[in-house]
Amino acid sequence: MEKEELLYNMQWTELKMDEILLRASRSLNGSFHKTGSGDYMIFSSRGEVYEQLNTLHKAIEKIQSDLNRPVAAGIGFGDSVLKAEFNARKAVQRSKSSKHEKIILIDEHGVVEEYRHEQLIISYVSESTEPELVKKLGEYHISVQLFNKIKSYVERKNWNTFTSKDIALELGMSNRNSQRILQGLRKAGLIIEIGETKSHDKGRPMKLYCFKQENSQE
Repeated sequence: MEKEELLYNMQWTELKMDEILLRASRSLNGSFHKTGSGDYMIFSSRGEVYEQLNTLHKAIEKIQSDLNRPVAAGIGFGDSVLKAEFNARKAVQRSKSSKHEKIILIDEHGVVEEYRHEQLIISYVSESTEPELVKKLGEYHISVQLFNKIKSYVERKNWNTFTSKDIALELGMSNRNSQRILQGLRKAGLIIEIGETKSHDKGRPMKLYCFKQENSQE
């Protein structure tokens, strides 16, 4: 009886998810496909996706509230269906690894957009055409994507200076990890240390950083 009850609950949950996502697909004028247990894909146009981001958010929220299920959502654009699907799967993986609930979008040029509560919170490029930059970052085990993401957050927040705690809070990582990354960027000559600021919790002073301007001298 317990097995039958479990099977019933699983089937009921799957049917409810099918219903919610099928409705979302209709709003997107898209094609709905089940690609595996708990995996779904909707094929639609770029214009429909941007116009109906609110619909996607509502579908995700309904699954989370009604069925108590976590949802990882990714959107991919491409110059072919195969490329779009590849980017969408990459976006889903990044959504899964994020500590915050986000819809991640990756387009055909490698531009990543992160949405939270229907609002674009950050946009950055996941690749670089500058070999020297890639080499510098590689020496300190920092990805181009992470570097561009940090830079985009700083620009979006209009920060003249920032601390490891600022970056840790925005990226959802530990302060220790943030310190390691910023030290690597400093050693690579991409940011500079310009002073210290007092800690609010009476701890040790925190180092202040800013991005190094082109043609500037330390």
